[in-house]
Amino acid sequence: HEGEGHHKAKHKKPRVGDELEFTLVSDHKNRVYTAVKAKILPKGTIQFEVEEEGRHKGVVEKELHFKQAGKDTVTASGGQVKLVEGEKTSHLLFEGADMQTTTQQVKPGDTIEFSIFRDKGTGERRAGKITVSASEGYVESLKDSYGYIRVDEDHGQHLGKVIFFHLSDVEKGDQGKVEKGDSVAFFLHYNTHKKEVTATNIKRTFRPKEPREPRPEHMRRTGANIPQVVHRLAHGPDGTKGFAQAGRGQPPPGMYHQHQALQDVVDAPIFVPGAPIAMGQFNDAA
Repeated sequence: HEGEGHHKAKHKKPRVGDELEFTLVSDHKNRVYTAVKAKILPKGTIQFEVEEEGRHKGVVEKELHFKQAGKDTVTASGGQVKLVEGEKTSHLLFEGADMQTTTQQVKPGDTIEFSIFRDKGTGERRAGKITVSASEGYVESLKDSYGYIRVDEDHGQHLGKVIFFHLSDVEKGDQGKVEKGDSVAFFLHYNTHKKEVTATNIKRTFRPKEPREPRPEHMRRTGANIPQVVHRLAHGPDGTKGFAQAGRGQPPPGMYHQHQALQDVVDAPIFVPGAPIAMGQFNDAA
């Protein structure tokens, strides 16, 4: 059975898309080449194209066309993106397999980010590893139902430009909350009717504030030029400083006896001639 299984694996028929290793045999009589001793290789063994350095941004010109290729298989092809490199403009094709995620469908006018792959044999280039990346900016102005965003973070050609947006394109969680000066993330879309770039899928972002710039040297305060404040406490009648000093708030020597003598005089009975004398005991203060 082992030999039978090995025999079946050895004569496995290649399918469309399989990578093969084979030997070319020339048929001089018929003037053709024939591939013999074909062997199926693991997927990804043969590299027909190379990936160029860097990432690029462009605008989708043609959207993908989907086709049912089998019961559970759908293929997408026919996409095209416009790339502007200085004064040179290129039109690169892409397929559904070139999308990094299938959940984000691109339409004509959408701005996408991608890598460029070049065929080793023909030199033709195509777009691959495609992502729909968001740009960032801040709301510069707002009207009744629309506004404008100043782009301050973008890898394409829109950096620093003012982009129109409609309030209906603000994401559901932020509708009614977007205000002038808010930092926002959004996708760029080319409006084929108005022939201008607009912002869609707008969402507020909260980026950390930039650190403050250091003060100039002449505005810095150091220990050498900070004015010194000295608090002085008034002297009490006894010459002491502050209420925490011993003796503070107490009369000087002799003052207590004078005060007591005066109190005795005030409290002593006063005799008025002809007035009745109250019954009681009297002690002579003398």
